[in-house]
Amino acid sequence: MKKGLGVLIASMLLISVTLVLALPYPHAFNGHVNISDGKSPVGQMLKGEINGVTTGSCIVESGGAYELTVTKEAPYSGTIKFYIGNDTAKETASFTVFEITTLNLSFDTISNYSGVCGNGICDSGECGTCTIDCKVANCLGNSVCDTQMGETCSTASQDCGACPVTVVTTTSGGGGGGGGGGGGGGATTTRTNTTTTNSTTSTTTGEGNAPLSLDQINQERENPGSTSPGITGAVIGFVGTPLGMVVVIFILLIIILAIIVIVKKRRK
Repeated sequence: MKKGLGVLIASMLLISVTLVLALPYPHAFNGHVNISDGKSPVGQMLKGEINGVTTGSCIVESGGAYELTVTKEAPYSGTIKFYIGNDTAKETASFTVFEITTLNLSFDTISNYSGVCGNGICDSGECGTCTIDCKVANCLGNSVCDTQMGETCSTASQDCGACPVTVVTTTSGGGGGGGGGGGGGGATTTRTNTTTTNSTTSTTTGEGNAPLSLDQINQERENPGSTSPGITGAVIGFVGTPLGMVVVIFILLIIILAIIVIVKKRRK
């Protein structure tokens, strides 16, 4: 019994350590961004990458100030490179868990830079690159889905295309015929969606069925039925977060202690 309990405790501890090592840990940076050719970095998106993978991003604030948090899973090491668009900062940093580093970043230029970001005017070419000057209303209708500005299929269908509509097929049987006559024909309603840049097509076929209106399509788009993840999905999503993993480990440790207490009481 004692040997089995020891194996159980060792296994639980091994699982707990594995879960802790699987968590991503942060390294925070702050400072100022400077562009050598005199352009303003305000409103530009600054990214931190480790081994070619972006693990943190932020928007450069007034005066070129930035606060960026980069995260990484084990092994907790690597060189962090900083980017604005495809341009790389001259400075790099080594990843250190829970470190807060003040680091000023300098760029020779920004190749996709257009206009003076931060002047309060959404200049040509700033959609998607300068979130301080340009909002969704400024970039609507430019035939580019500017996701950085918050454009989606529901807010900017003319740029991002129409949102897909769930296909619904309903079949009903016909009524029985009287006096040996044949039964009535069944009716089938099929709803389809064609996703294009600025149009949605809904087709209804069958006997005695009217075409669906645009309001009906929009209503079903807003209320697609039982598509919410529910309580189970929420729990799974929480467990996948760092806080959720800590809670799981804590619960496992409580279970281990409870087992130990129960075993000791039985021995007495």
